[in-house]
Amino acid sequence: MSKKRLDDSLDALKSTGHLGCPVTFICRLPTDVAELNVINGSYIYKGKSFDFVDYKNFCCVIFAILSDEEFEVIISNITDFVQDMHISMKRIRLIEGPCSGLVNNYELLLSVASGEYIFLADQDDVWLPNKVEVMLAHLHEVDMVVCDCIVVDGQLNMLYPSFFALINSKSGVVRNLLRNRYLGCCIALRRRVLKHALPFPAHLPVHDWWLGLVADIFGGVTFINQPLMMYRRHGANASPASERSSVVM
Repeated sequence: MSKKRLDDSLDALKSTGHLGCPVTFICRLPTDVAELNVINGSYIYKGKSFDFVDYKNFCCVIFAILSDEEFEVIISNITDFVQDMHISMKRIRLIEGPCSGLVNNYELLLSVASGEYIFLADQDDVWLPNKVEVMLAHLHEVDMVVCDCIVVDGQLNMLYPSFFALINSKSGVVRNLLRNRYLGCCIALRRRVLKHALPFPAHLPVHDWWLGLVADIFGGVTFINQPLMMYRRHGANASPASERSSVVM
């Protein structure tokens, strides 16, 4: 965990009014936090306490869209990492992707996900502390929820306080058929949505649009008018932000 990442995070929390909220970071290696002071079990940096995820209770699915050589390096690095953290390799699943684009990767990911509640995520977004709790509460009533998010740049500087306000996000099949407002990294869904959504149709332009429409038709979708994460927009993003539908009507 570099000091710059912590400085950027403090600035972002301050600018969005969340400086007083508890914060959990995922550190890559034990040495990432070696220089931070520890008080009452929390790491302290510039007067702010940070907690770090307990990897013993963390399970991830990793997609490798790599050459054979790069894949072997990733396997080796992950093996070294989990041994250093004393994690059972049974908790980590390495799945080689189809090497045929983002949508097909998500189709594979969803087909092997085993939980009752499934959260989609981008690799570079920042979840606010109450995201999971708030979204799970809504999932007791509907089959999919989409939370609002704060749009930030690569350094977590706020660009827009509300993605929903930016594109007028609301539920409804017709309005979202014409323009996709189901932002993938803001989605959580129940497993039963996949009974209708998988396999994906051929030539599907974006995965989140399809998942949202299916959930809206069969089980209902709730848009939560509360930012629960920071959504980075920069040149490296793989996911588009609100695409026009390619459906001809």
